[in-house]
Amino acid sequence: MGFEIVTEESTNIERIDADINFNIEIFIVKFKFPDDFDDSQHALDQILTKDYAVIDRIDNVDIYGLGVSFNSKIRNIRNYKLCLLYI
Repeated sequence: MGFEIVTEESTNIERIDADINFNIEIFIVKFKFPDDFDDSQHALDQILTKDYAVIDRIDNVDIYGLGVSFNSKIRNIRNYKLCLLYI
């Protein structure tokens, strides 16, 4: 399919929920499952502050952070935030 998904990839700080590696770009994904509020910005902030992208920088591709907030009551995505981390 042209991409690889690695789940719960370990870093020196903690685990990345998902690392989606296309040939020309990488998406680092953090999932949040709050009941009644949008937590997508907090998920993205966690990617930024804990520097999850450090393990992918060697690949010399664009790296994006993707914070995803789910609504556990309706079992669907509530919101997401996307940010370019490295070019």
